[in-house]
Amino acid sequence: MGKLPSVCLWLTVLSALFGMGIMSQAIAQSAFFTAKRDKNALDQPLGNLQDEAMDSFILGKSFFTKPWVEAPASTTARDGLGPLFNGNSCTSCHQNNGGGNSLLKSSTDQSGKLHRSIAIKLNDPVYGSQIAVNANYGVPFEASVWVEVAKTSFTFPDGQKITLSDPTFLLNNLQYGNLEAINTLSPRRAPMLTGLGLIDRIPESQIRAYADPDDTDGDGISGKENRVWSLKSKKWQLGRFGWKASQPNILEQTANAFFEDMSLTSTLYEDENCTSHQLKCMQAYHSQGIDVPDARLEAVAFYLTNIKSPRAVETPHGKALFESIGCSSCHRSNYKLEDDLVVNPYSDFLLHDMGPNLRGGLPSFKARPAEWRTAPLWGIGLAKKLNPDAGYLHDGRARTIEEAILWHSGEASQSQKNYSHLTPDERTYILNFLDNL
Repeated sequence: MGKLPSVCLWLTVLSALFGMGIMSQAIAQSAFFTAKRDKNALDQPLGNLQDEAMDSFILGKSFFTKPWVEAPASTTARDGLGPLFNGNSCTSCHQNNGGGNSLLKSSTDQSGKLHRSIAIKLNDPVYGSQIAVNANYGVPFEASVWVEVAKTSFTFPDGQKITLSDPTFLLNNLQYGNLEAINTLSPRRAPMLTGLGLIDRIPESQIRAYADPDDTDGDGISGKENRVWSLKSKKWQLGRFGWKASQPNILEQTANAFFEDMSLTSTLYEDENCTSHQLKCMQAYHSQGIDVPDARLEAVAFYLTNIKSPRAVETPHGKALFESIGCSSCHRSNYKLEDDLVVNPYSDFLLHDMGPNLRGGLPSFKARPAEWRTAPLWGIGLAKKLNPDAGYLHDGRARTIEEAILWHSGEASQSQKNYSHLTPDERTYILNFLDNL
């Protein structure tokens, strides 16, 4: 029998690959993940979007990126900003779809005005649930937010020293009177918008399988679910999004951000974002009807759902060390979606106590003050490429990934200790592994 022509041989190989499912996995990887590692890495649409879906993607992106304006305005599609707000667009805090800033640019800085990409949460009858640092004409903004940073030194067992920043958050120029004496300020840095659509698709059963609220296995790690009330479905659901896992899906997370950060109303948040004590805010001109109708809100959620995720470049030795010191007990990978696509967000999406140094909750929240959702790590190596001033942890206190690791305590104390006792080369292997996720 003669040799097959090369094209026939290639078709034979392709047929075999399809039969084994290898090609379908390769196509799926190409559709959902990108190898780009620059500032545009989180701006690629999924590869399987048809024309109508691409139209929705582009529409959602336009409402996400372009500024909103005060009403009334000729730009009726994007008016309704304020009267109180922090930024005038989603990209005000999510530059290139990345995360918010570190507290201060320089390791020697001691204080400064807080960037708007770090919002201050609170629970106050006058100021509401979040401080607004900007306002429309004629309406007083709520306050200026400043941070004072104390410096502390961490010394590794091998003698290497690193300087850490320990922040205290302050409100100046309070425009509506004093806060309640018992109020606690809770900073929240804007997170990276990585793989949101894939996170939304992880079967709830796989996340719940990792929950161990009473630490029944005695490993010192007691992740718990945050069950939250869905404004859309009118039922309790698993929280997946936000620093406290306080939102059940992308649509509601988006609506909440529109409301809290830009005071834009929707069918999920119909009332204006003013308290009854803020008379000038209440008396200011307000749009007639909803600022973000369902079609526009759904378009933005569709855009965020259908962005490609970064494709990790595996560094096996660093990954093995990462797992050996216990980081993978919370930063979980290998979730299998309904279409058999395997995703590796490196999070269990559960709440964990991170120790007293990272307290940041409010008494009204279901999560306790020191409890945080495990931050997904995929794409973390892109943080500085998307936003050169990007920080880490919920309040931006860490300027590097290593600083973030060293602030881990509580349930992560043993992993932090294990990391600190590695050799300098081993720590570098882990940091390289994270940088390539």
